[in-house]
Amino acid sequence: MNLVEMYSKIPQDQRNSIGQQLLHELGGGNRNIDTNNISPQQLANLHQEAAQKDPGILARIRKHPLMAGVIGAVGAYEVDKHFGQAH
Repeated sequence: MNLVEMYSKIPQDQRNSIGQQLLHELGGGNRNIDTNNISPQQLANLHQEAAQKDPGILARIRKHPLMAGVIGAVGAYEVDKHFGQAH
């Protein structure tokens, strides 16, 4: 499962929350993203940007309480794989 597929499996409100957190961690910036309607592709792009800029961002996001819903939707293995924790 790739990032777009993973993020497409979670509810819109959770995508928005994760996206807002990633944008905050990335320092905001002038991105053309509606934070109330973040698409799976936009979230995957933010995820990849965070992974390249500072992998610690993903570690912090992974510990966020809202990730419990993501884990429930896609499974712990898939989440860990994309957040750098799968073995």
